[in-house]
Amino acid sequence: MTTSSIPIPPASASVATDDNQQVLKLLRLQASLFAGLETLAQRQRGFVTSEDTGPLLKLLADRQKLSTDLADIASHLDPVRRDWPEVRKRLTPEQRADADRYLSESGKRLQRIMESDEQDARVLGARKRMVTDMLRGAHDTGQAISAYQRRGGARPGATRLDEAS
Repeated sequence: MTTSSIPIPPASASVATDDNQQVLKLLRLQASLFAGLETLAQRQRGFVTSEDTGPLLKLLADRQKLSTDLADIASHLDPVRRDWPEVRKRLTPEQRADADRYLSESGKRLQRIMESDEQDARVLGARKRMVTDMLRGAHDTGQAISAYQRRGGARPGATRLDEAS
């Protein structure tokens, strides 16, 4: 999912805090974008655990697009957020219920996305440490072989320890 089904208003358009339909439209779009981001986070887990970097990079680009869209929505909702108690009072009971549902859903999805990303970061961190240790071990082994070759008076061109004498 790289684009939303509801168009994002242009950046120059400001949301009037008394435009209930526009406020609900933006909250619904925000919830939809969080749903898409959560879906991508779930797919990401598979690519991280299988070490499949090609699709992972494409997926990360898709996530970046959704994150940019979410930032755009957040900027449109800034005036609404600043005046939320008053905006909420102007909503009908049905609109209030919808707004509460969208906000709750977005918050829960964001929490799950963050937890998933933290787990992925731990997996990637552990993998990085493992590779670093393997490279350090290979480097140390190479240094030890070189030291034995120099000390043992290895024949010119000898590359193995058993050729060192």
